[in-house]
Amino acid sequence: MPQWLKGLWYVLIDIGVLLKFCVRKDYSKVSEEIEKLKADKKELMVTKAQNESVKRKVAQMKSFLDEAPTEITNFDDIMVRRYVKEIKIYDDRFHIIFKARFDLDVPRKNTK
Repeated sequence: MPQWLKGLWYVLIDIGVLLKFCVRKDYSKVSEEIEKLKADKKELMVTKAQNESVKRKVAQMKSFLDEAPTEITNFDDIMVRRYVKEIKIYDDRFHIIFKARFDLDVPRKNTK
């Protein structure tokens, strides 16, 4: 085999190795991007599940409140334990914190 042909052969081999390296490098970038997208998808699915859980709880609360009489004449222990997180009593008001993450100030009637 002539010397120039051997040199050309080695150059072609080097180009082939270089191409394989470039393909592997590009594949690793694509692979990293795929893994990142999978992690993002998992995070979004968890967030969606949490949002659906909150929506279900709000729907349950709405359903319960729609069925409940509007005028409360006696203490309902089940309702309080189900929906109220804590009640703070002040001189001029009651501060009610619900488990659904909202609060309400109720003015206190003057009983003096």
